[in-house]
Amino acid sequence: MSIPNNTLYLSEVVKYFSGVQKIISSASYCVHNLRELSNHPEGTESLNFKVKQMLFFKYYAHQMFFISVVELTKLYAQNGDNHHFCFKQFFHRLENWEYGEDLKNLLKSNIVSPDAIDQGLTKHLHTSKESIVSQLISLKKQLDENSESIQKVLTHRSKLYAHYDKNVSKLTLSISLNDIECLLELAKSIYYNLHGRIYYTETNFDFPEPKIKSIIQMIEKGYYL
Repeated sequence: MSIPNNTLYLSEVVKYFSGVQKIISSASYCVHNLRELSNHPEGTESLNFKVKQMLFFKYYAHQMFFISVVELTKLYAQNGDNHHFCFKQFFHRLENWEYGEDLKNLLKSNIVSPDAIDQGLTKHLHTSKESIVSQLISLKKQLDENSESIQKVLTHRSKLYAHYDKNVSKLTLSISLNDIECLLELAKSIYYNLHGRIYYTETNFDFPEPKIKSIIQMIEKGYYL
């Protein structure tokens, strides 16, 4: 019996979500630290601000920004050939490929999930391919609405980080932390609406207080690295 080439099996879905979770977690950690380094609650004349202007912290912020851009590129890449975790490629598979029996059975099991029934959440879970495809309409619209920020990230990565363009100064690379944060929140939303509604689970991408904050406080108190 031959197996159809364009069939999406549960093992592939599990592998995809596992990879995406790691990417989002990595980007979340970076953004968490960037927020701390860009936060100046006591103003620009404070010791806290002056400490954050030290070369070490400037370099650290640059690295956090670099990593967040590279990680988000993996999710928002336009060409999925070399990006196994990009949303567009996965959306295409969810929408156009046949589902393997194992994946179909998982979705069907959501109809009679005891926990979901007890909490009245059955209608919020994906129970079929049709349910997922319907969700994709909204998710693809969100991608379109954030196309400008997505393009900034992709351009930043390809023209500045991966391959330096001699005309880089002429490019529009005005990417901000806000762009990064918006795309990170969108990635979380996509993950929740697919993974969370297929598996009836929540993933917490929040982090405790960043360690960089305690290092800054130590320096402020007169301690050194």
